[in-house]
Order: sequence, then structure tokens, then C-alpha cells
Amino acid sequence: MRAGRFAWAEAGYAGFLLSVDFDALRAFRWAILRLFDDGGYAMFRRSLRYILPAVLAFIFNLAHADGEANKPGTVFQDCTEACPKMVWLPTGSFSMGSSATESGRFGNEGPVHTVTIAYPLAVGQTDVTRGEFAQFVQETGYSAEGDCYAWEKANTFFSTEVWNVAADRSWRKPGYAQDDSHPVVCVNLADVKAYTGWLSAKTKKPYRLLTEAEWEYAARAGTTSIRYWGDDAVMTCQFANVADHSWQPTSVANKEAAFNCADNFAHSSPAASFQPNQFGLYDMLGNVWQWTSDCYTDNYAASPADGKPTMSGPCTGRTLRGGSWDFGPRFVRAARRLRTPPAFRKNQVGFRVALAVSSSAAVSSAAP
Repeated sequence: MRAGRFAWAEAGYAGFLLSVDFDALRAFRWAILRLFDDGGYAMFRRSLRYILPAVLAFIFNLAHADGEANKPGTVFQDCTEACPKMVWLPTGSFSMGSSATESGRFGNEGPVHTVTIAYPLAVGQTDVTRGEFAQFVQETGYSAEGDCYAWEKANTFFSTEVWNVAADRSWRKPGYAQDDSHPVVCVNLADVKAYTGWLSAKTKKPYRLLTEAEWEYAARAGTTSIRYWGDDAVMTCQFANVADHSWQPTSVANKEAAFNCADNFAHSSPAASFQPNQFGLYDMLGNVWQWTSDCYTDNYAASPADGKPTMSGPCTGRTLRGGSWDFGPRFVRAARRLRTPPAFRKNQVGFRVALAVSSSAAVSSAAP
């Protein structure tokens, strides 16, 4: 009976013996015993053989909780009130960028170089949703209203479509139907920084944007193909919300043609509507472009190899990644990079967050 009831406690007790301070433990034990009279002392001493292993097992398990929680693939949420779900990624190295032979390649995607993510890194399972962003706005009173750009029809001398900014378009009304399950859009870098600051204060953890290297590592998820589902573009609509047959009837521009499939969404889709990648992350490609913390550069000639962001130069532009619901095959690739001014809000640009346990790694230098 005793073995069955206390086996779990004794196992924890045995593991804990390696690190316990026995002098302190004996002092604690005798301090407790002084509280009892002779009868209470005898009773307590008989029960101590059962109580002590259980207490030590509890302390042992508590001390190792963080290590267990950081295991790759573990999903966690630091608060139930609209905090994003996070996924711990494995550490590792990958080849960042695209080769000269990759179909659809742009010149700013090279040279290909090896990057190592040597620190535990957790990434948002999805983009930050409109509901999660709304909770932040409700709690802080932050204003991220108006002046959001969108492709719209226009009768100009040169074109039938233009980037048009509207004062009444915002994350609440991006110009198409959304609900709280969709990714938030129409947010600029200052809005993102305000959100990650609020989330960090709320959880007491250093939430931030992904660096560009972290983003590509998370998007590739151990693959070396053009997209994490492979090089077959026909499979795209199983994994991503992109410019396709569902989008074409509402489009105002032919952004490098459309995918030859139908994902059933003309604009953004609810987060996690498609299959995840091999790291368990949804919508790393398609749905909405994602802000990263890096200053935009024309190539990777001076890029860090350890996951840190590139922060040199005037930093007048930041890097977007991932493609969106209104972009075709050339843009929806793991290597594709896009420059955007940090103050711009667009109705197909959102973000996801990261959390790192790092030896100074990307945490201290990535902003927001």
C-alpha cells in the first residue's frame, strides 16, 4: 500500500537529493519539531517519513517546470484574457535567403547564409488577432485609428489602381468584413510596439516582434523548399490564404498573377483556418504580411548569423514577411522580403509576437 501511494513522491525525493542543502533541511526539521509537545512530536515524527518526500518532490518538480515547458512543440498561453498562444521552437541552424535558381526570386534575398538560433524561442501560434488587439486597446485606451492604406480602384492617367489612404479605415474597419478571430491589420510599427509593451507588462515577460532571421527560421520550419508545404504551388490553398480564384473577382490589381486554386476567402481569413507548418505555426505564409523588427537592407551581405536583427543604417524602412491574401506566387515564399515605412498602416499587414530565453541574443536588440 505504501509503495503504491508514495512511489511518485519517493521518485521526486530521489532526484532532489542531488541538490538539497541537508544542513538547512535539518535546521528546518528541528525548528518544526520544537512546535510540538511530546505527544505531538511523536505523531509528527511518524508522519514525517511520508510528508517530507512529497514536499521535496513538489519543490523538485517546481524547480524543473521551466525546463519542461520550453520543450519544442509545447503550446502555452501566459494569460487567458486575450494573450496569444505561443509555441516553443527547437533550436537549430538554417540557410536564410534564396538561391539564384529559385523560381520567383528577387535580388534582395541573398546571399544565402547560415543562421543559428541557439536560444529557446517561442513564437505566436498565429498572427495577433483583432480580438487580442481589442483587449489591449480596451485596457490601455490606446488609439490606432485611421489613415490605413489599401489598393483601390482609381481613374488616373497612369493606372486603374492605386494605394489609397482613408481616414475612416482602421483596424476596426479595414475595408472588408472581419471579426475578432481574424488577424488584426492596419497597424504600424508604433502600434505594434505599444501592444508588445502592454503584453510584456501584463505577463512580466519580454514579448517582442520576431527578427527577420527568426521569422524565416519559424516559417521554413526545417524545410528547404520554396514554401513549407513544398514547391508545388497547386497545394497552396490547403496551407495559406492567398491571391487565388476566390480573390480574383474582388481584385483591383494582378499582383504577379494568382495561384491556380481556391481557398474560399476573398480577403483575410480567421487565424488557423489552414494547415500549420512543421513547427505547429499557422499562416506563416499568406493571410497577412507580418512586421519584423529589422531595418530593411538591400541584401544580406552584413546580416548577423545568430538571429539578431539588422539595425544599422538610417532605418527608414522595416521588413515585412510572409505575403498576404492579395499576393500571388512570387510574393508568397519563405524568402520574400518587402520594405515598408514604419509609420504606414495597410489593410493586409499585421504581426505576430516572439518570446526568447536568450544569452543576450536577439532580445536586447530587437525592437519592438
